[in-house]
Amino acid sequence: MKAYGQYCPIAKALDVVGERWTLLLVRELTKGPARFVELRRSFPRLTPTVLTQRLRDMEAAGLVEKRRELDGLVRYGLTRRGGELDGVLVALGTWGARHTLGPPSPDDDMVPEIFFRSVPSRIDGTALGGGSLTVWVLLSGAEGGAWTIRVDRGGASVLTGEAGQPDVVFRATTADWMEVHVGRKTLATALADGTVQLSGDACLAERFAGMIRPQPWQQDVEPDGRAAGEPDGRAAVAL
Repeated sequence: MKAYGQYCPIAKALDVVGERWTLLLVRELTKGPARFVELRRSFPRLTPTVLTQRLRDMEAAGLVEKRRELDGLVRYGLTRRGGELDGVLVALGTWGARHTLGPPSPDDDMVPEIFFRSVPSRIDGTALGGGSLTVWVLLSGAEGGAWTIRVDRGGASVLTGEAGQPDVVFRATTADWMEVHVGRKTLATALADGTVQLSGDACLAERFAGMIRPQPWQQDVEPDGRAAGEPDGRAAVAL
């Protein structure tokens, strides 16, 4: 990336993080370390060659590092410097939710992995009390599929496919599910209008929704672009 050449902290920061895809890669890595193939799934339009170059640039800038995990696999994780960009992402997300986030367009990639990679870091398993909970999410459409979320006091894990016997099953198109994920629509509203369908134990489904921490920008921006705290008579549960 060509430098801006200005003596200004904003310009100097953009010299490092202003390249296309860089901040979105940081967004994914805030969810935890990821393998190369996992990052590829989160960014269908990002070629392996470009992804390799971006990760090299981010390593050189001290934003990410390669880690060999206990399972022997190599994953990319944020350094302390990279992690300090979290506040930047929250600010961008808040601004985007207020001013730019409309319904999905036909040109938008619907990537459910963005949601499922965030699940372990966003679910508070202690809210379950004892026992465990198995949730299936079945998404239709070209980018759909099946995922299993298992929750216990230790946290949550995600498996691809229909595993075990579900307590709760959610069905939706990928686009409708992702609208709930980004906070444009509450889960309660999606269930009420039929864009998300529920089978199984309704009480457990409500408890599951309550375990999921909201997106950080939802503290300032409510679904449908309302200011935080503005009443609308709906339960504000977002995935």
